[in-house]
Amino acid sequence: NPIPKKFFSKEFKKNLILLGITILVMALFFEIILRMYYPQKIYNDCYEYSYKNLSNLEVELDSHLGWKLIPNFSGCRYQPDTNKIITKTHNSNGLRINKDIPYEKGNKKRVLLLGDSFVYGYGLDDNETIALRLQEDLGNDYEVIPMGVDGYGTGQEFLQLIEEGLKYHPDLVLLFFYPNDFSDTNSIDKAFSDKP
Repeated sequence: NPIPKKFFSKEFKKNLILLGITILVMALFFEIILRMYYPQKIYNDCYEYSYKNLSNLEVELDSHLGWKLIPNFSGCRYQPDTNKIITKTHNSNGLRINKDIPYEKGNKKRVLLLGDSFVYGYGLDDNETIALRLQEDLGNDYEVIPMGVDGYGTGQEFLQLIEEGLKYHPDLVLLFFYPNDFSDTNSIDKAFSDKP
């Protein structure tokens, strides 16, 4: 049985091309809708921590504080609420700032920031942290020193101030305190390690 010639007519070919274009346009339309309302997570080295790869974990264990920021750290993290990759940079003293700050005080007034993830800038890119914004607002006569560490409670912040923060000879110390700091101080279930 040979295939009738009407299957290869111009009208059939035109309808077949139109069907293909319609399917392509609908697939493109659904792809755009899915990307707008249900964005896919970016799976790469920045996505999340795992026991196999801790290279983007910004803290290390500390026998006195429980944990602290890793000096000279540079890493990234996928932030799901903004669907973007953020960068995290620590200086040689383990502060989240892209420059080294000597302990010796110069002519600038120093503002030391103590706190937990809010001061650290959890979920924010290096150029979006409160320390950087405060530095921009205060200008060149001031030096803002961020000492925020994710998950710290008030006890750790106090020890950090006594052991490290006062070495910077701050003119002003700002403690960022939130109601969850009470529970963070007394519990280890949200912590990387035992707390002091």
